[in-house]
Amino acid sequence: MKTLPLTTLFATAGLAFAPWIAEADWQDTYSDLLGKYATSEGVKYESWKNDTADMEALDSVAAAIAEESPSGSENDRLAWYLNAYNALILDEILDQYP
Repeated sequence: MKTLPLTTLFATAGLAFAPWIAEADWQDTYSDLLGKYATSEGVKYESWKNDTADMEALDSVAAAIAEESPSGSENDRLAWYLNAYNALILDEILDQYP
């Protein structure tokens, strides 16, 4: 199974065209986590799962998403939903990871 398309989606979904991203702390944290664990070969799930601080950071991202609603233009809202969906899916994957 190839991981590159999924990684590419995580790394690029909405981040390039979301002008409000700097205002959203969870998106900055999420972007930092992706920079650390998403590579051209795929997501380094095992490394991420073994880093307690980064697992807690991803949990805080998921909690922040639950407290926030998208705003702005249609593209801003689309970017928010894409980023939120991807972050929540990653959180679930890592929760279930061996």
